[in-house]
Amino acid sequence: MEITEISILNPKTQYVHTIETKDLERRRSVITVPISKQEAEEKTLILDVEMAIDENNVSRPIQVSIINLKGEMIMNTYVTPKECIKRYCTWIHGISERKVIGRMDEDDCISKVRGLLRGKILMGCDLQGDIKALNIKVEELLGIRDISGSIAIQEVMKNPNPLNGLKKMAQEILNESMQERYHSANEDTGIIRKIYLKIRNKWVDHKGTTVEENENVVKEVERKINPKINEPME
Repeated sequence: MEITEISILNPKTQYVHTIETKDLERRRSVITVPISKQEAEEKTLILDVEMAIDENNVSRPIQVSIINLKGEMIMNTYVTPKECIKRYCTWIHGISERKVIGRMDEDDCISKVRGLLRGKILMGCDLQGDIKALNIKVEELLGIRDISGSIAIQEVMKNPNPLNGLKKMAQEILNESMQERYHSANEDTGIIRKIYLKIRNKWVDHKGTTVEENENVVKEVERKINPKINEPME
C-alpha cells in the first residue's frame, strides 16, 4: 500500500492516491481516498460511449449512457458531434448521421458528464478511450474502476490476460450473449453492472483502501511513530 500523506489526526483521509496516466493505460482500478465499500458502491456510476471518427481521425462521442449500481438510468443520449465526421462506424454500433442530428450538442454532453462524474467513482470497460473522448478530468473523480483490467475477473475467469473484452466476460461470467449485431452503450453499461455485482465480493483495487483497512494501517503507523503507545500501563 502506497502511503503518500500521513495525518494521524484525520485517519480517514490520510491516504491519497493519484490516478496516473499509466493507470489508465493499464486499465487499473484506483480509489483516490479511503472509503467504505458501501459508500464506494453508492458513489459509483457506470459509463459507456459509442464513437465516430472525425476528419482529423479523432474519436467523437455519438452515444453516451450512464447508470448507477442500482441499475437506474442517469443519462442516455445520442450526441451531435461538433466536427465533421469521416466515419460513423455504423457497422459497429448501428448509429448513423440521421440518428444524431439535432440531439445533444457534444460540448453540452461533455459538460453534463463532467458534472455527473465529479466526486464519483467511474466504472466501465476499457475506459481509456471514453475518458479521452469525453475530456473527463480524472483529478475530479473519487476513483476509477475498469473491469477490463480487474484482478478479480482475471481470477474468476482463470485467465492471466491483463485485459479482457466485455463480450468474453459476459459469456464466461454471466453465461450471456451480447453485441449479437451491434454494440450499444445502453446494453454495455447494463452488462458491466451485472458483471461487477457477480464478482463484487472478490473485487480488489490496484491502488486504494477502504476506511476499515485504513484504520488498521493508521494503528500500525502510530505504533511505528510512537512505540510507547502499545506499552502496558503500570
